[in-house]
Amino acid sequence: MITMKVASILARKASTLFVILVTVVLLGIVYYRSSPNIRLRNDVESEQSEPSSNEGFCKYCYTSGFGTPRKALPRKQLRQSGCEQRLPDALIIGVKKCGTGTLTHFISFHPQIAPVRETLHYFVTDYFKGLDWYKSQMPYALRNQTVLDKSPGYISPQTCDKIRKDLPSDVRIIAILRDPVARAVSDFVHIHAVLENAKKSGSGAYEKDVASLGKGYDLVSSLEDSLIDANGNVRIENGIITKGIYVNKLRYWFKQYPRDQILLIDGNDLNKNPYKVMQTMEKFLGLQTYFTEKHFYFNPVKRFYCLARPINECMVESKGRSHPVLSQNITNKLQDFFKPFDRKLEELTGQKFSWVRRN
Repeated sequence: MITMKVASILARKASTLFVILVTVVLLGIVYYRSSPNIRLRNDVESEQSEPSSNEGFCKYCYTSGFGTPRKALPRKQLRQSGCEQRLPDALIIGVKKCGTGTLTHFISFHPQIAPVRETLHYFVTDYFKGLDWYKSQMPYALRNQTVLDKSPGYISPQTCDKIRKDLPSDVRIIAILRDPVARAVSDFVHIHAVLENAKKSGSGAYEKDVASLGKGYDLVSSLEDSLIDANGNVRIENGIITKGIYVNKLRYWFKQYPRDQILLIDGNDLNKNPYKVMQTMEKFLGLQTYFTEKHFYFNPVKRFYCLARPINECMVESKGRSHPVLSQNITNKLQDFFKPFDRKLEELTGQKFSWVRRN
């Protein structure tokens, strides 16, 4: 009789312990599934010992990672994880051929960045599609992730007005600038490479690519003839030149947004030390520290920095094209032309830039 009572008591205790154990396990699972932000924070804080092919935000909102067709999780799982599509928290607005692609590529590997995968040009060419369409093109992201869009064409004042009207007032604005003479040469090389590829591909691609290059370009075959006219003067009407007069465009942005919402990056700094630029980006965007010097390495063949982790990857082949060398006479003319604009840029921004001559 006593043995049966003891057995009964033990059975009840075992049953109670089993229920408690199961409850704890289930609560742990629910907590884990409902707390992607906590897991994200832990991922950022801990150094990755093994390379991963997943972008940070893909771990929680997508079934596949970087370099593969991206497929969002089922809607129910997206809701459970707190993944949503929303308008950008930050924009990289340009400037063309100053490093917008490289800057976006590097920062996109931060686990707290949810980047738009393709350049949309929404505020430039697709504005007629409406804000709902634009939002539908955004990546799924967690609440504590920063949704990032970029287009080198966004820097115009007309685009600024649209962005001011449609996006949250606290949106972060980023622009990368470089020596306008070097930018002009790079732009020329890029234009002719695009047109050459378009000619080879045929089927109307040439006309389409000419139109996509933007208004104001005088597409002549010679670099020096594109920059200097027959009288030896700088061709100030050519888009290759005007895109390098940064102050004319940024002055308007500084009237529309407070200084602390705009980050200007010297392209020379990105070329020489991408790690420090990523540190600056993290601070500006309010991200947790993720990048270290070990994330980057200099590729002597390509002559620029590449990612070492979380995956070993360099930018596409079109980056690092060889550029023609301008004569010293033409270089001097261009530098003299840009100098007063660059000085005004420094006055406007309160920031020094590496290419601006001090004499």
